[in-house]
Amino acid sequence: MALLAFTVKHAVGIDVEKRDRTLPDQDIAARYFSARESAYLANLLPDHRAQEFLTYWTCKEAYLKMRGIGLSGGMAQCEIALDPDGLKATVLSTNEPTWENDCSLFRINAGQSHIGALAVACPSVEVLFWDWKD
Repeated sequence: MALLAFTVKHAVGIDVEKRDRTLPDQDIAARYFSARESAYLANLLPDHRAQEFLTYWTCKEAYLKMRGIGLSGGMAQCEIALDPDGLKATVLSTNEPTWENDCSLFRINAGQSHIGALAVACPSVEVLFWDWKD
């Protein structure tokens, strides 16, 4: 599995995770996610919770990679809202107010075995996806 992102003008961040990996407990969500994100996850059934945890995680990690920030320095400092259509996500708040609403965040369904996210440092951007098969 490989996800590649190319751009001429804007910073990008991308993350991909295996869907079947063992996930941490709710304490990890409380540590790295906002109160609203943690509460949302706590109210889900376990199977759905695991997938949504990975969705939040990949969105946050892609965003932080785009910013050039490590996980320990920013995972809990940004809050993500998942759009109901399942394609995009929005950065609601960060520890840097000037960063809010300045990027595009896309959720990537990378097949049955992986989930991913792409962040582009531009609030309005066209993104093209290809599934390259032999």
